[in-house]
Parts: sequence; structure tokens; C-alpha cells
Amino acid sequence: MLKAIIFDFDYTLGDSTNGIALTSNDNLYEAEQFIALFKEKADSVMVSNTELYAGGDDVKTEKPDPEGLLSVIEDLGAMNEEVLYVGDSLVDARTAENAKVKFAAVLTGTTTKDDFKSYNSMYIGKNISDVYKYILTLE
Repeated sequence: MLKAIIFDFDYTLGDSTNGIALTSNDNLYEAEQFIALFKEKADSVMVSNTELYAGGDDVKTEKPDPEGLLSVIEDLGAMNEEVLYVGDSLVDARTAENAKVKFAAVLTGTTTKDDFKSYNSMYIGKNISDVYKYILTLE
């Protein structure tokens, strides 16, 4: 039985596409400069327009390291087997595997259904509404 459902945000619950610029340049040096400039600009725009929830700065290691997910599970007082993690990417799938929690995938990001098949996804839905309907069948 599930006690907690934890969601990735971007491309799972929301879409920040309008705040992200992409490039198809495959020159490694230019790509690295692009990333550095993007991070610099993102910091000046996103930080002032984003509200962090308590605990958001407690994670030292990014996904797919399970540190953040495990921290949330502990804060909720749940056991790993009582948690479903919902995400849109292979990084999210790997994070769930690393944390040893159930995983449901949504296809609202850039990852395909076939991409998710090599992971232990409990469910792969087209969108968050599909996942919600799936969760209702578990009760």
C-alpha cells in the first residue's frame, strides 16, 4: 500500500520550456561555454523568480543519487516500499532504482516509452492524469 507519492517537477508537473533555451551546436568547447552562460543567466532570472520549499537546499548530490528522494521519504516517515516516485526522465527512473522505490513514468518530457522499458517502471502513462488513474486502481 502506498503512503506517499513523490513527484519530480519539470516535465512531470510543470513545463519550464519557455525559460530554457536549447542549442544544436555539437562543438564541445562552444557547448560548454553555452552551458556556463546558461547557468549564469538562469541564476539571475530563475533565482529571483523561484520560491524554494523548506529542505530544498539540504541535498548535496544531484539525481540520480537518491539522497534527495531518501531525505523526503524520511521526512514523511514512510518506508521505501510505501513510496511511489513519479518522473519523466531516465534520471528519475535511475533515482527511483537507486532509492529502491516504485517508479511511475510520464511521457510529457522527452523520454519515450521504449526508453523506460529497461527500468523497473510500475507504470508508464502518457501524462500525470494517467498516473493518477493508475494510482486509484491500487487502492
